[in-house]
Amino acid sequence: MAVYIKLFRSRGGRVLLPPHLVADRQRWIVEAKRYREEWDYLPALQRTDRLKSGLSYLWAAVRKWPRCIVALRVNELVAALSFDLRVDRIEVHVIGSRQADEASGAGMAIEFALAEEALRRQLPVFSGYTGDAENWHKRLGRRLNLVAGENSSEWTLEDCEFIVRGIKGLL
Repeated sequence: MAVYIKLFRSRGGRVLLPPHLVADRQRWIVEAKRYREEWDYLPALQRTDRLKSGLSYLWAAVRKWPRCIVALRVNELVAALSFDLRVDRIEVHVIGSRQADEASGAGMAIEFALAEEALRRQLPVFSGYTGDAENWHKRLGRRLNLVAGENSSEWTLEDCEFIVRGIKGLL
């Protein structure tokens, strides 16, 4: 995870936690919508379902939830993760990205920021996943299909502490 975060940062990447200025959020919504619409005009070989999903999720993450962790590369939106705070957990709604080569590591950087936020708030993280994202969740060290059932992805508070302590030392 640290290698990807370092790569992202070395290419001008940064991660922003909420709250965000309304003007920034509105700009990101427009930007994400444009990325999704531009997918329709990409060459056929680039118009993959995976990219379409990533762009749709990116747009949904910045559009629907004010609690959103965003990754920017040279001030361009490249990835976003939306979440809600519950009494007993942080609940992830959606994560999406442009999957741009020059922004490699943005997803890992956002997930690391999520682990830091969970540790700061002393809450575990709960999420869901689609079948094609199972390997991503495994790479993040998530516990799959345990507490919340099938297609659930969880980090305990101890998991978050382990991740943050281990990664910070490598950055």
